[in-house]
Formats: sequence, C-alpha cells, structure tokens
Amino acid sequence: MISHDTLMRNLPGMVYRRVNDGNWSIDYVSEGARKLFGETPYQMILTRRAKLANLVHEACVDEVIRASEQAMAGHKPYQLIYRVNSLTERDKWVWDRGEGIYNDAGSLIAAEGFITDFTEHKEMEEELREEIRRLKDQVALKTGFHAMTGASPAMQELYAMIEKAAETTAPVIVNGESGTGKELVSRTIHDIGPRKGKNFVPVNCGAIPENLMESEFFGHCKGAFSGAHSDREGLLDKADGGTLFLDEIGEIGLSMQTKLLRAIEGGGYTPVGGRQVKVPDIRIVSATNRDLAELVRRGKMREDFFYRIHVVPITVPPLRERRADIPLLVDRFIKAWPGGTKPGPSEMSAIMAYDWPGNIRELENVLRRYATLGRLDLPTACRAPANCPGMERGPLKARLAALEKQMIEKALKDHNHNRTRAASELAIDRRSLYTKIKAYNISPGE
Repeated sequence: MISHDTLMRNLPGMVYRRVNDGNWSIDYVSEGARKLFGETPYQMILTRRAKLANLVHEACVDEVIRASEQAMAGHKPYQLIYRVNSLTERDKWVWDRGEGIYNDAGSLIAAEGFITDFTEHKEMEEELREEIRRLKDQVALKTGFHAMTGASPAMQELYAMIEKAAETTAPVIVNGESGTGKELVSRTIHDIGPRKGKNFVPVNCGAIPENLMESEFFGHCKGAFSGAHSDREGLLDKADGGTLFLDEIGEIGLSMQTKLLRAIEGGGYTPVGGRQVKVPDIRIVSATNRDLAELVRRGKMREDFFYRIHVVPITVPPLRERRADIPLLVDRFIKAWPGGTKPGPSEMSAIMAYDWPGNIRELENVLRRYATLGRLDLPTACRAPANCPGMERGPLKARLAALEKQMIEKALKDHNHNRTRAASELAIDRRSLYTKIKAYNISPGE
C-alpha cells in the first residue's frame, strides 16, 4: 500500500491548506512546493510567504481572494487560474482547485486544494490569441492600394503615409531605390487628393539638357531663339491646377533650382523670350534615389530649395525588405500576360531568395522573360555556392531545405529576432515558423 507521504511527494503539483484567519495563512503544503515555488514546505509555512497575499502575484491577489471566498460562502468548490510569485521563474501561472472546510456550525474555517503548474498552457493560450489577432489584422490588411500591390507591414505603413500626404497641399518628396515605384506612389498621391481629375505632369529631370531646362519648364515665346517658330507651353503651364512630378530632382542644377524656387514660392516665372509673369497653381511632388541632404552639404543643392521640396518625406521600401509581397506581385504580373505560367516551387524559392537590387522593375522584367522563354534567368551571383550555402549540389529536397533555413535566419536577423515580424515577412504563420526554427536548430537569438 502506498503511504500518504509517498503519495504527497509524487503528486504532479502541490496540496495545500489555508486557515481562515483574515490572512488565509498557509499551515500545510506538500513537497510539490519545491518545484512550483522553489521552496521547501517548511520554508513556505514559516516565512513571509505563509500568507496567501505573499504567494499570489499582486496583480491577481484581490481577484483570487474575492472569487474563492465567494465560492466557499455558497459551499461550492472553486477553480482559479492566476499568476504566482515563484523563486524559480519570474512569470509562473497555476491552476488552483479547492473547496472550503467548515465546522459543525457551518462556519468556514479553512480551504484545502491542489495547485498545478499552468504556465505552459497559458503561454500556448497567449500564442493562440496573438495568432488570432494577427490573422484578424491580415484580414483587415490591404493587399493592394490603387495600382500598388503588397500586404506587408512596410506597405501598410506606406499606404497610410500616402493617404496622409494626399490630404495636404504640402510638397512631397518620395525617396527610394531605383525600380521601387516612386512615380506610382506620386501618381497615387495625386489621384486620391483634391487635385484628382487635374493634370499630373511627370518630368525626368535627369533627361533634360541643362541648356534646355528653362525652356522645358517655363515654355518660350515665338522668336525667343533659333527654331522657336511659335509659342510653346512649358511644364509648369501644363501642370497648372494639378501636380508637377519632378523625378530625379537631384539632377537639377543650381541655377534652375533658383528659378524653380521663385516660381513655386509664388514669385512666378516668365517664359523664355517673354515679358508676362505667370504665377502657377501647382503642387510639387518630387522623387529621388539620392541623398539630398548630402547634396546640400556638397553645395550641389541649395539649402532653401531643399527645405521647400522636403516637407512631407515618404520612403518606398525596397523589395528585399518586403519579401512577403513577392508572391502577390508574381501573381499580378503573370495574370497580366496572356498565357503566362506561374513559376513552380523551386523557381519561387529562388525568386524569394534573390535580393532584387533592381526591385519591382527587375522582378517584372525577369518574369516577362520567364513567361516568354520558359526559364528563370537570375544573376549568377544569386546561384553561387558562396551566397547559397548547401545549394550547390545534392538532392532537390536538401537544397530547398538549405535555402529555407537561410531565408528564415535572414528574416530573423533583419527583424532583431522578432518572430511575429519575421513570420509576416516570410508569409507563414508564427506556429509554422516555430516548428521550422526547431527543425533547423536555428539559434533563438537574444
């Protein structure tokens, strides 16, 4: 027969008895106290932790006392889940099941019960709640915004900035690498703003020769120079009432910056060869892939011109920082071309692993070649063994696993080991990411 002491020592939890003395002082606990609270039964009973209030976390103690006393007042058992103060772990949860002990007169004299560790269940519950929140957020996310495509957190931030910028009349500067879609962002700001329906006039400042810059922007009158056989509107005339989009604005010379600054600040401009001063009603949206502040420091851009155009800055993220959007973009491009075939799993793995220095423009060109030629042409560097460890030879399954591990490690590193953000970038749920981290024995980081 198993003795009482043996049974108490081997229970997967702690048996307790609390006395109804105003403090619910503990006068008995089993050996389970060691594992749950990091103390021997003797230490728990004879030290400051003998009171229930010292055992239960301060955030939970009032509710634990209230709920248990309410149940026992009705001669009913209680079941509670709450945090406790453990010497072994900072944050431990327990499941407490107990009932009241009454004297012959029916008065409550004590409470006896059994406490088990509920920490792992609570963590799983919290993970599930977070996953539900994430899924709800995903449902609410925009997978596209006007002509733009993307559901990643970076694109959600961009959409929000575009909406805010569209509500104002202030000049906007769109920053981003080549091929990220800066003109599309600028056009969207115009299309959803108060000037929608008016002209959106794009101009590539880097494509206009310096000696033609003034004529292109301000127009010219007949006879202003050789070949000027008639009056000609300038870009500011065409954009009047609408938006002038200055792409590659860092390519405008200092002299033209001075004249443009005067025009957009209300001083107006005069067509080449003319006398009439025109004051345009235009909104300026600019774009660049250069560091304009550095151009100011080097004397290549006027400081007053910089501050005039640099009122509302918007940064378009490069494709490598929003890889979760790549499948959406691939699907959009392939569907746009008649007879286009979607890349297979191994090809998609290569597409997802590539860093896309040319961004969306490069992705579109690669996919167009794939749709036409039936093969995926990516730069050799992407397929080099030095850049894709474990991918150089071997069975397809092993090579794909090596690539998947590399992508997970990079996503974790890019997001400072925030698993929720890494999972979002990789377009998988957090539980799947946990499983893969464990399977590939990836370091959890700091």
